[in-house]
Amino acid sequence: MNSLTKVLASACLILIAWLGWVMHDYGNLKDDYISLKKDNVQLESDNAKQSEAIAKQSFEFNRFNQISTTAYRYGITTDANSENRVIEYRKILQKEPTCDLYIPDDIGNRLYNYAKELRSSAMHADTGNIDPTHDSAITSSKITYCQAALWIDPLISTIDGGNARFRAIREIEQQRQ
Repeated sequence: MNSLTKVLASACLILIAWLGWVMHDYGNLKDDYISLKKDNVQLESDNAKQSEAIAKQSFEFNRFNQISTTAYRYGITTDANSENRVIEYRKILQKEPTCDLYIPDDIGNRLYNYAKELRSSAMHADTGNIDPTHDSAITSSKITYCQAALWIDPLISTIDGGNARFRAIREIEQQRQ
């Protein structure tokens, strides 16, 4: 019986050691579970915030597209109406006897120079695409009264279209804030 007691005592010691090891692992698993649960809650919170930010950006993007499309369509309509008015003005001005009279040189030069400055400030210089063989005639700074009259409506339409774009930009900035 002595050997049976030794075997049972050994089995009990092995069982106690095994239970201790299981309890230790269970404690670690419980800590890992709590840590994972906290991480999961944090990730769900981060996902909710990101979803909200993405939804807000999507709404703003769509709204900005609507505003810019409206401004673009307004510009196209304004340009088309301006072209129709220029055609109408040409018909009216054909009958004018003073159409061939030139405006004073100072006014014509100033108008041409200002138009050139506007064009050059709006255009980007592309030195890689220069055509050295291009010979263009030098434009005269003489302008007739009828030509000046035909420039007025397109200028006003361009200013109106630019103002519409600026209004759209201001509206977008107000909505962004």
